[in-house]
Amino acid sequence: MTETEIAGLAAYAMRKAGASGNGLLPAVTEIASGYRTGLAAGACTPASRRKLKLGEPLMVDLHAMFRLGLG
Repeated sequence: MTETEIAGLAAYAMRKAGASGNGLLPAVTEIASGYRTGLAAGACTPASRRKLKLGEPLMVDLHAMFRLGLG
């Protein structure tokens, strides 16, 4: 599975649960795996097509919007 696939599944699940969006910024679903989790200033890490590998670290930071409230 790739980081992008995880982002897609997360967005689908948030919408299905009632979220009206995923925030105002283009890259608010932050997903990184492997060496990408340790990048300097590792915040706002948009998902890539990198495949996850067994035993690697995984960072997932999801932000959903519900009734104009950002999470």
